[in-house]
Amino acid sequence: MTKIPELEGGPDRKKSIEAKIQRIPRRLRAKYLKAVTRTSRVAAMAAFCDECMGYQIQEIPVCTALDCPLWAWRRRLVEEDDEATETPETDP
Repeated sequence: MTKIPELEGGPDRKKSIEAKIQRIPRRLRAKYLKAVTRTSRVAAMAAFCDECMGYQIQEIPVCTALDCPLWAWRRRLVEEDDEATETPETDP
């Protein structure tokens, strides 16, 4: 079981998070914990998108929820992630 640190919002919030984290795929739990503990705003946006897309993270770049308040921000993060993982061209 994932250890949940002390959180703002008291014991009811902690119980709710403990229950929810069991439904989140293991590979995404650390990101969710960063989000709920206010460690990272980027993680909070990413965790929201992960959940919205049913934890099918490959669907996030093709999100069609144009009216979502995070759409423009998340698209930018996806584009920055893509640029960071591209292999730089080298001269022969």
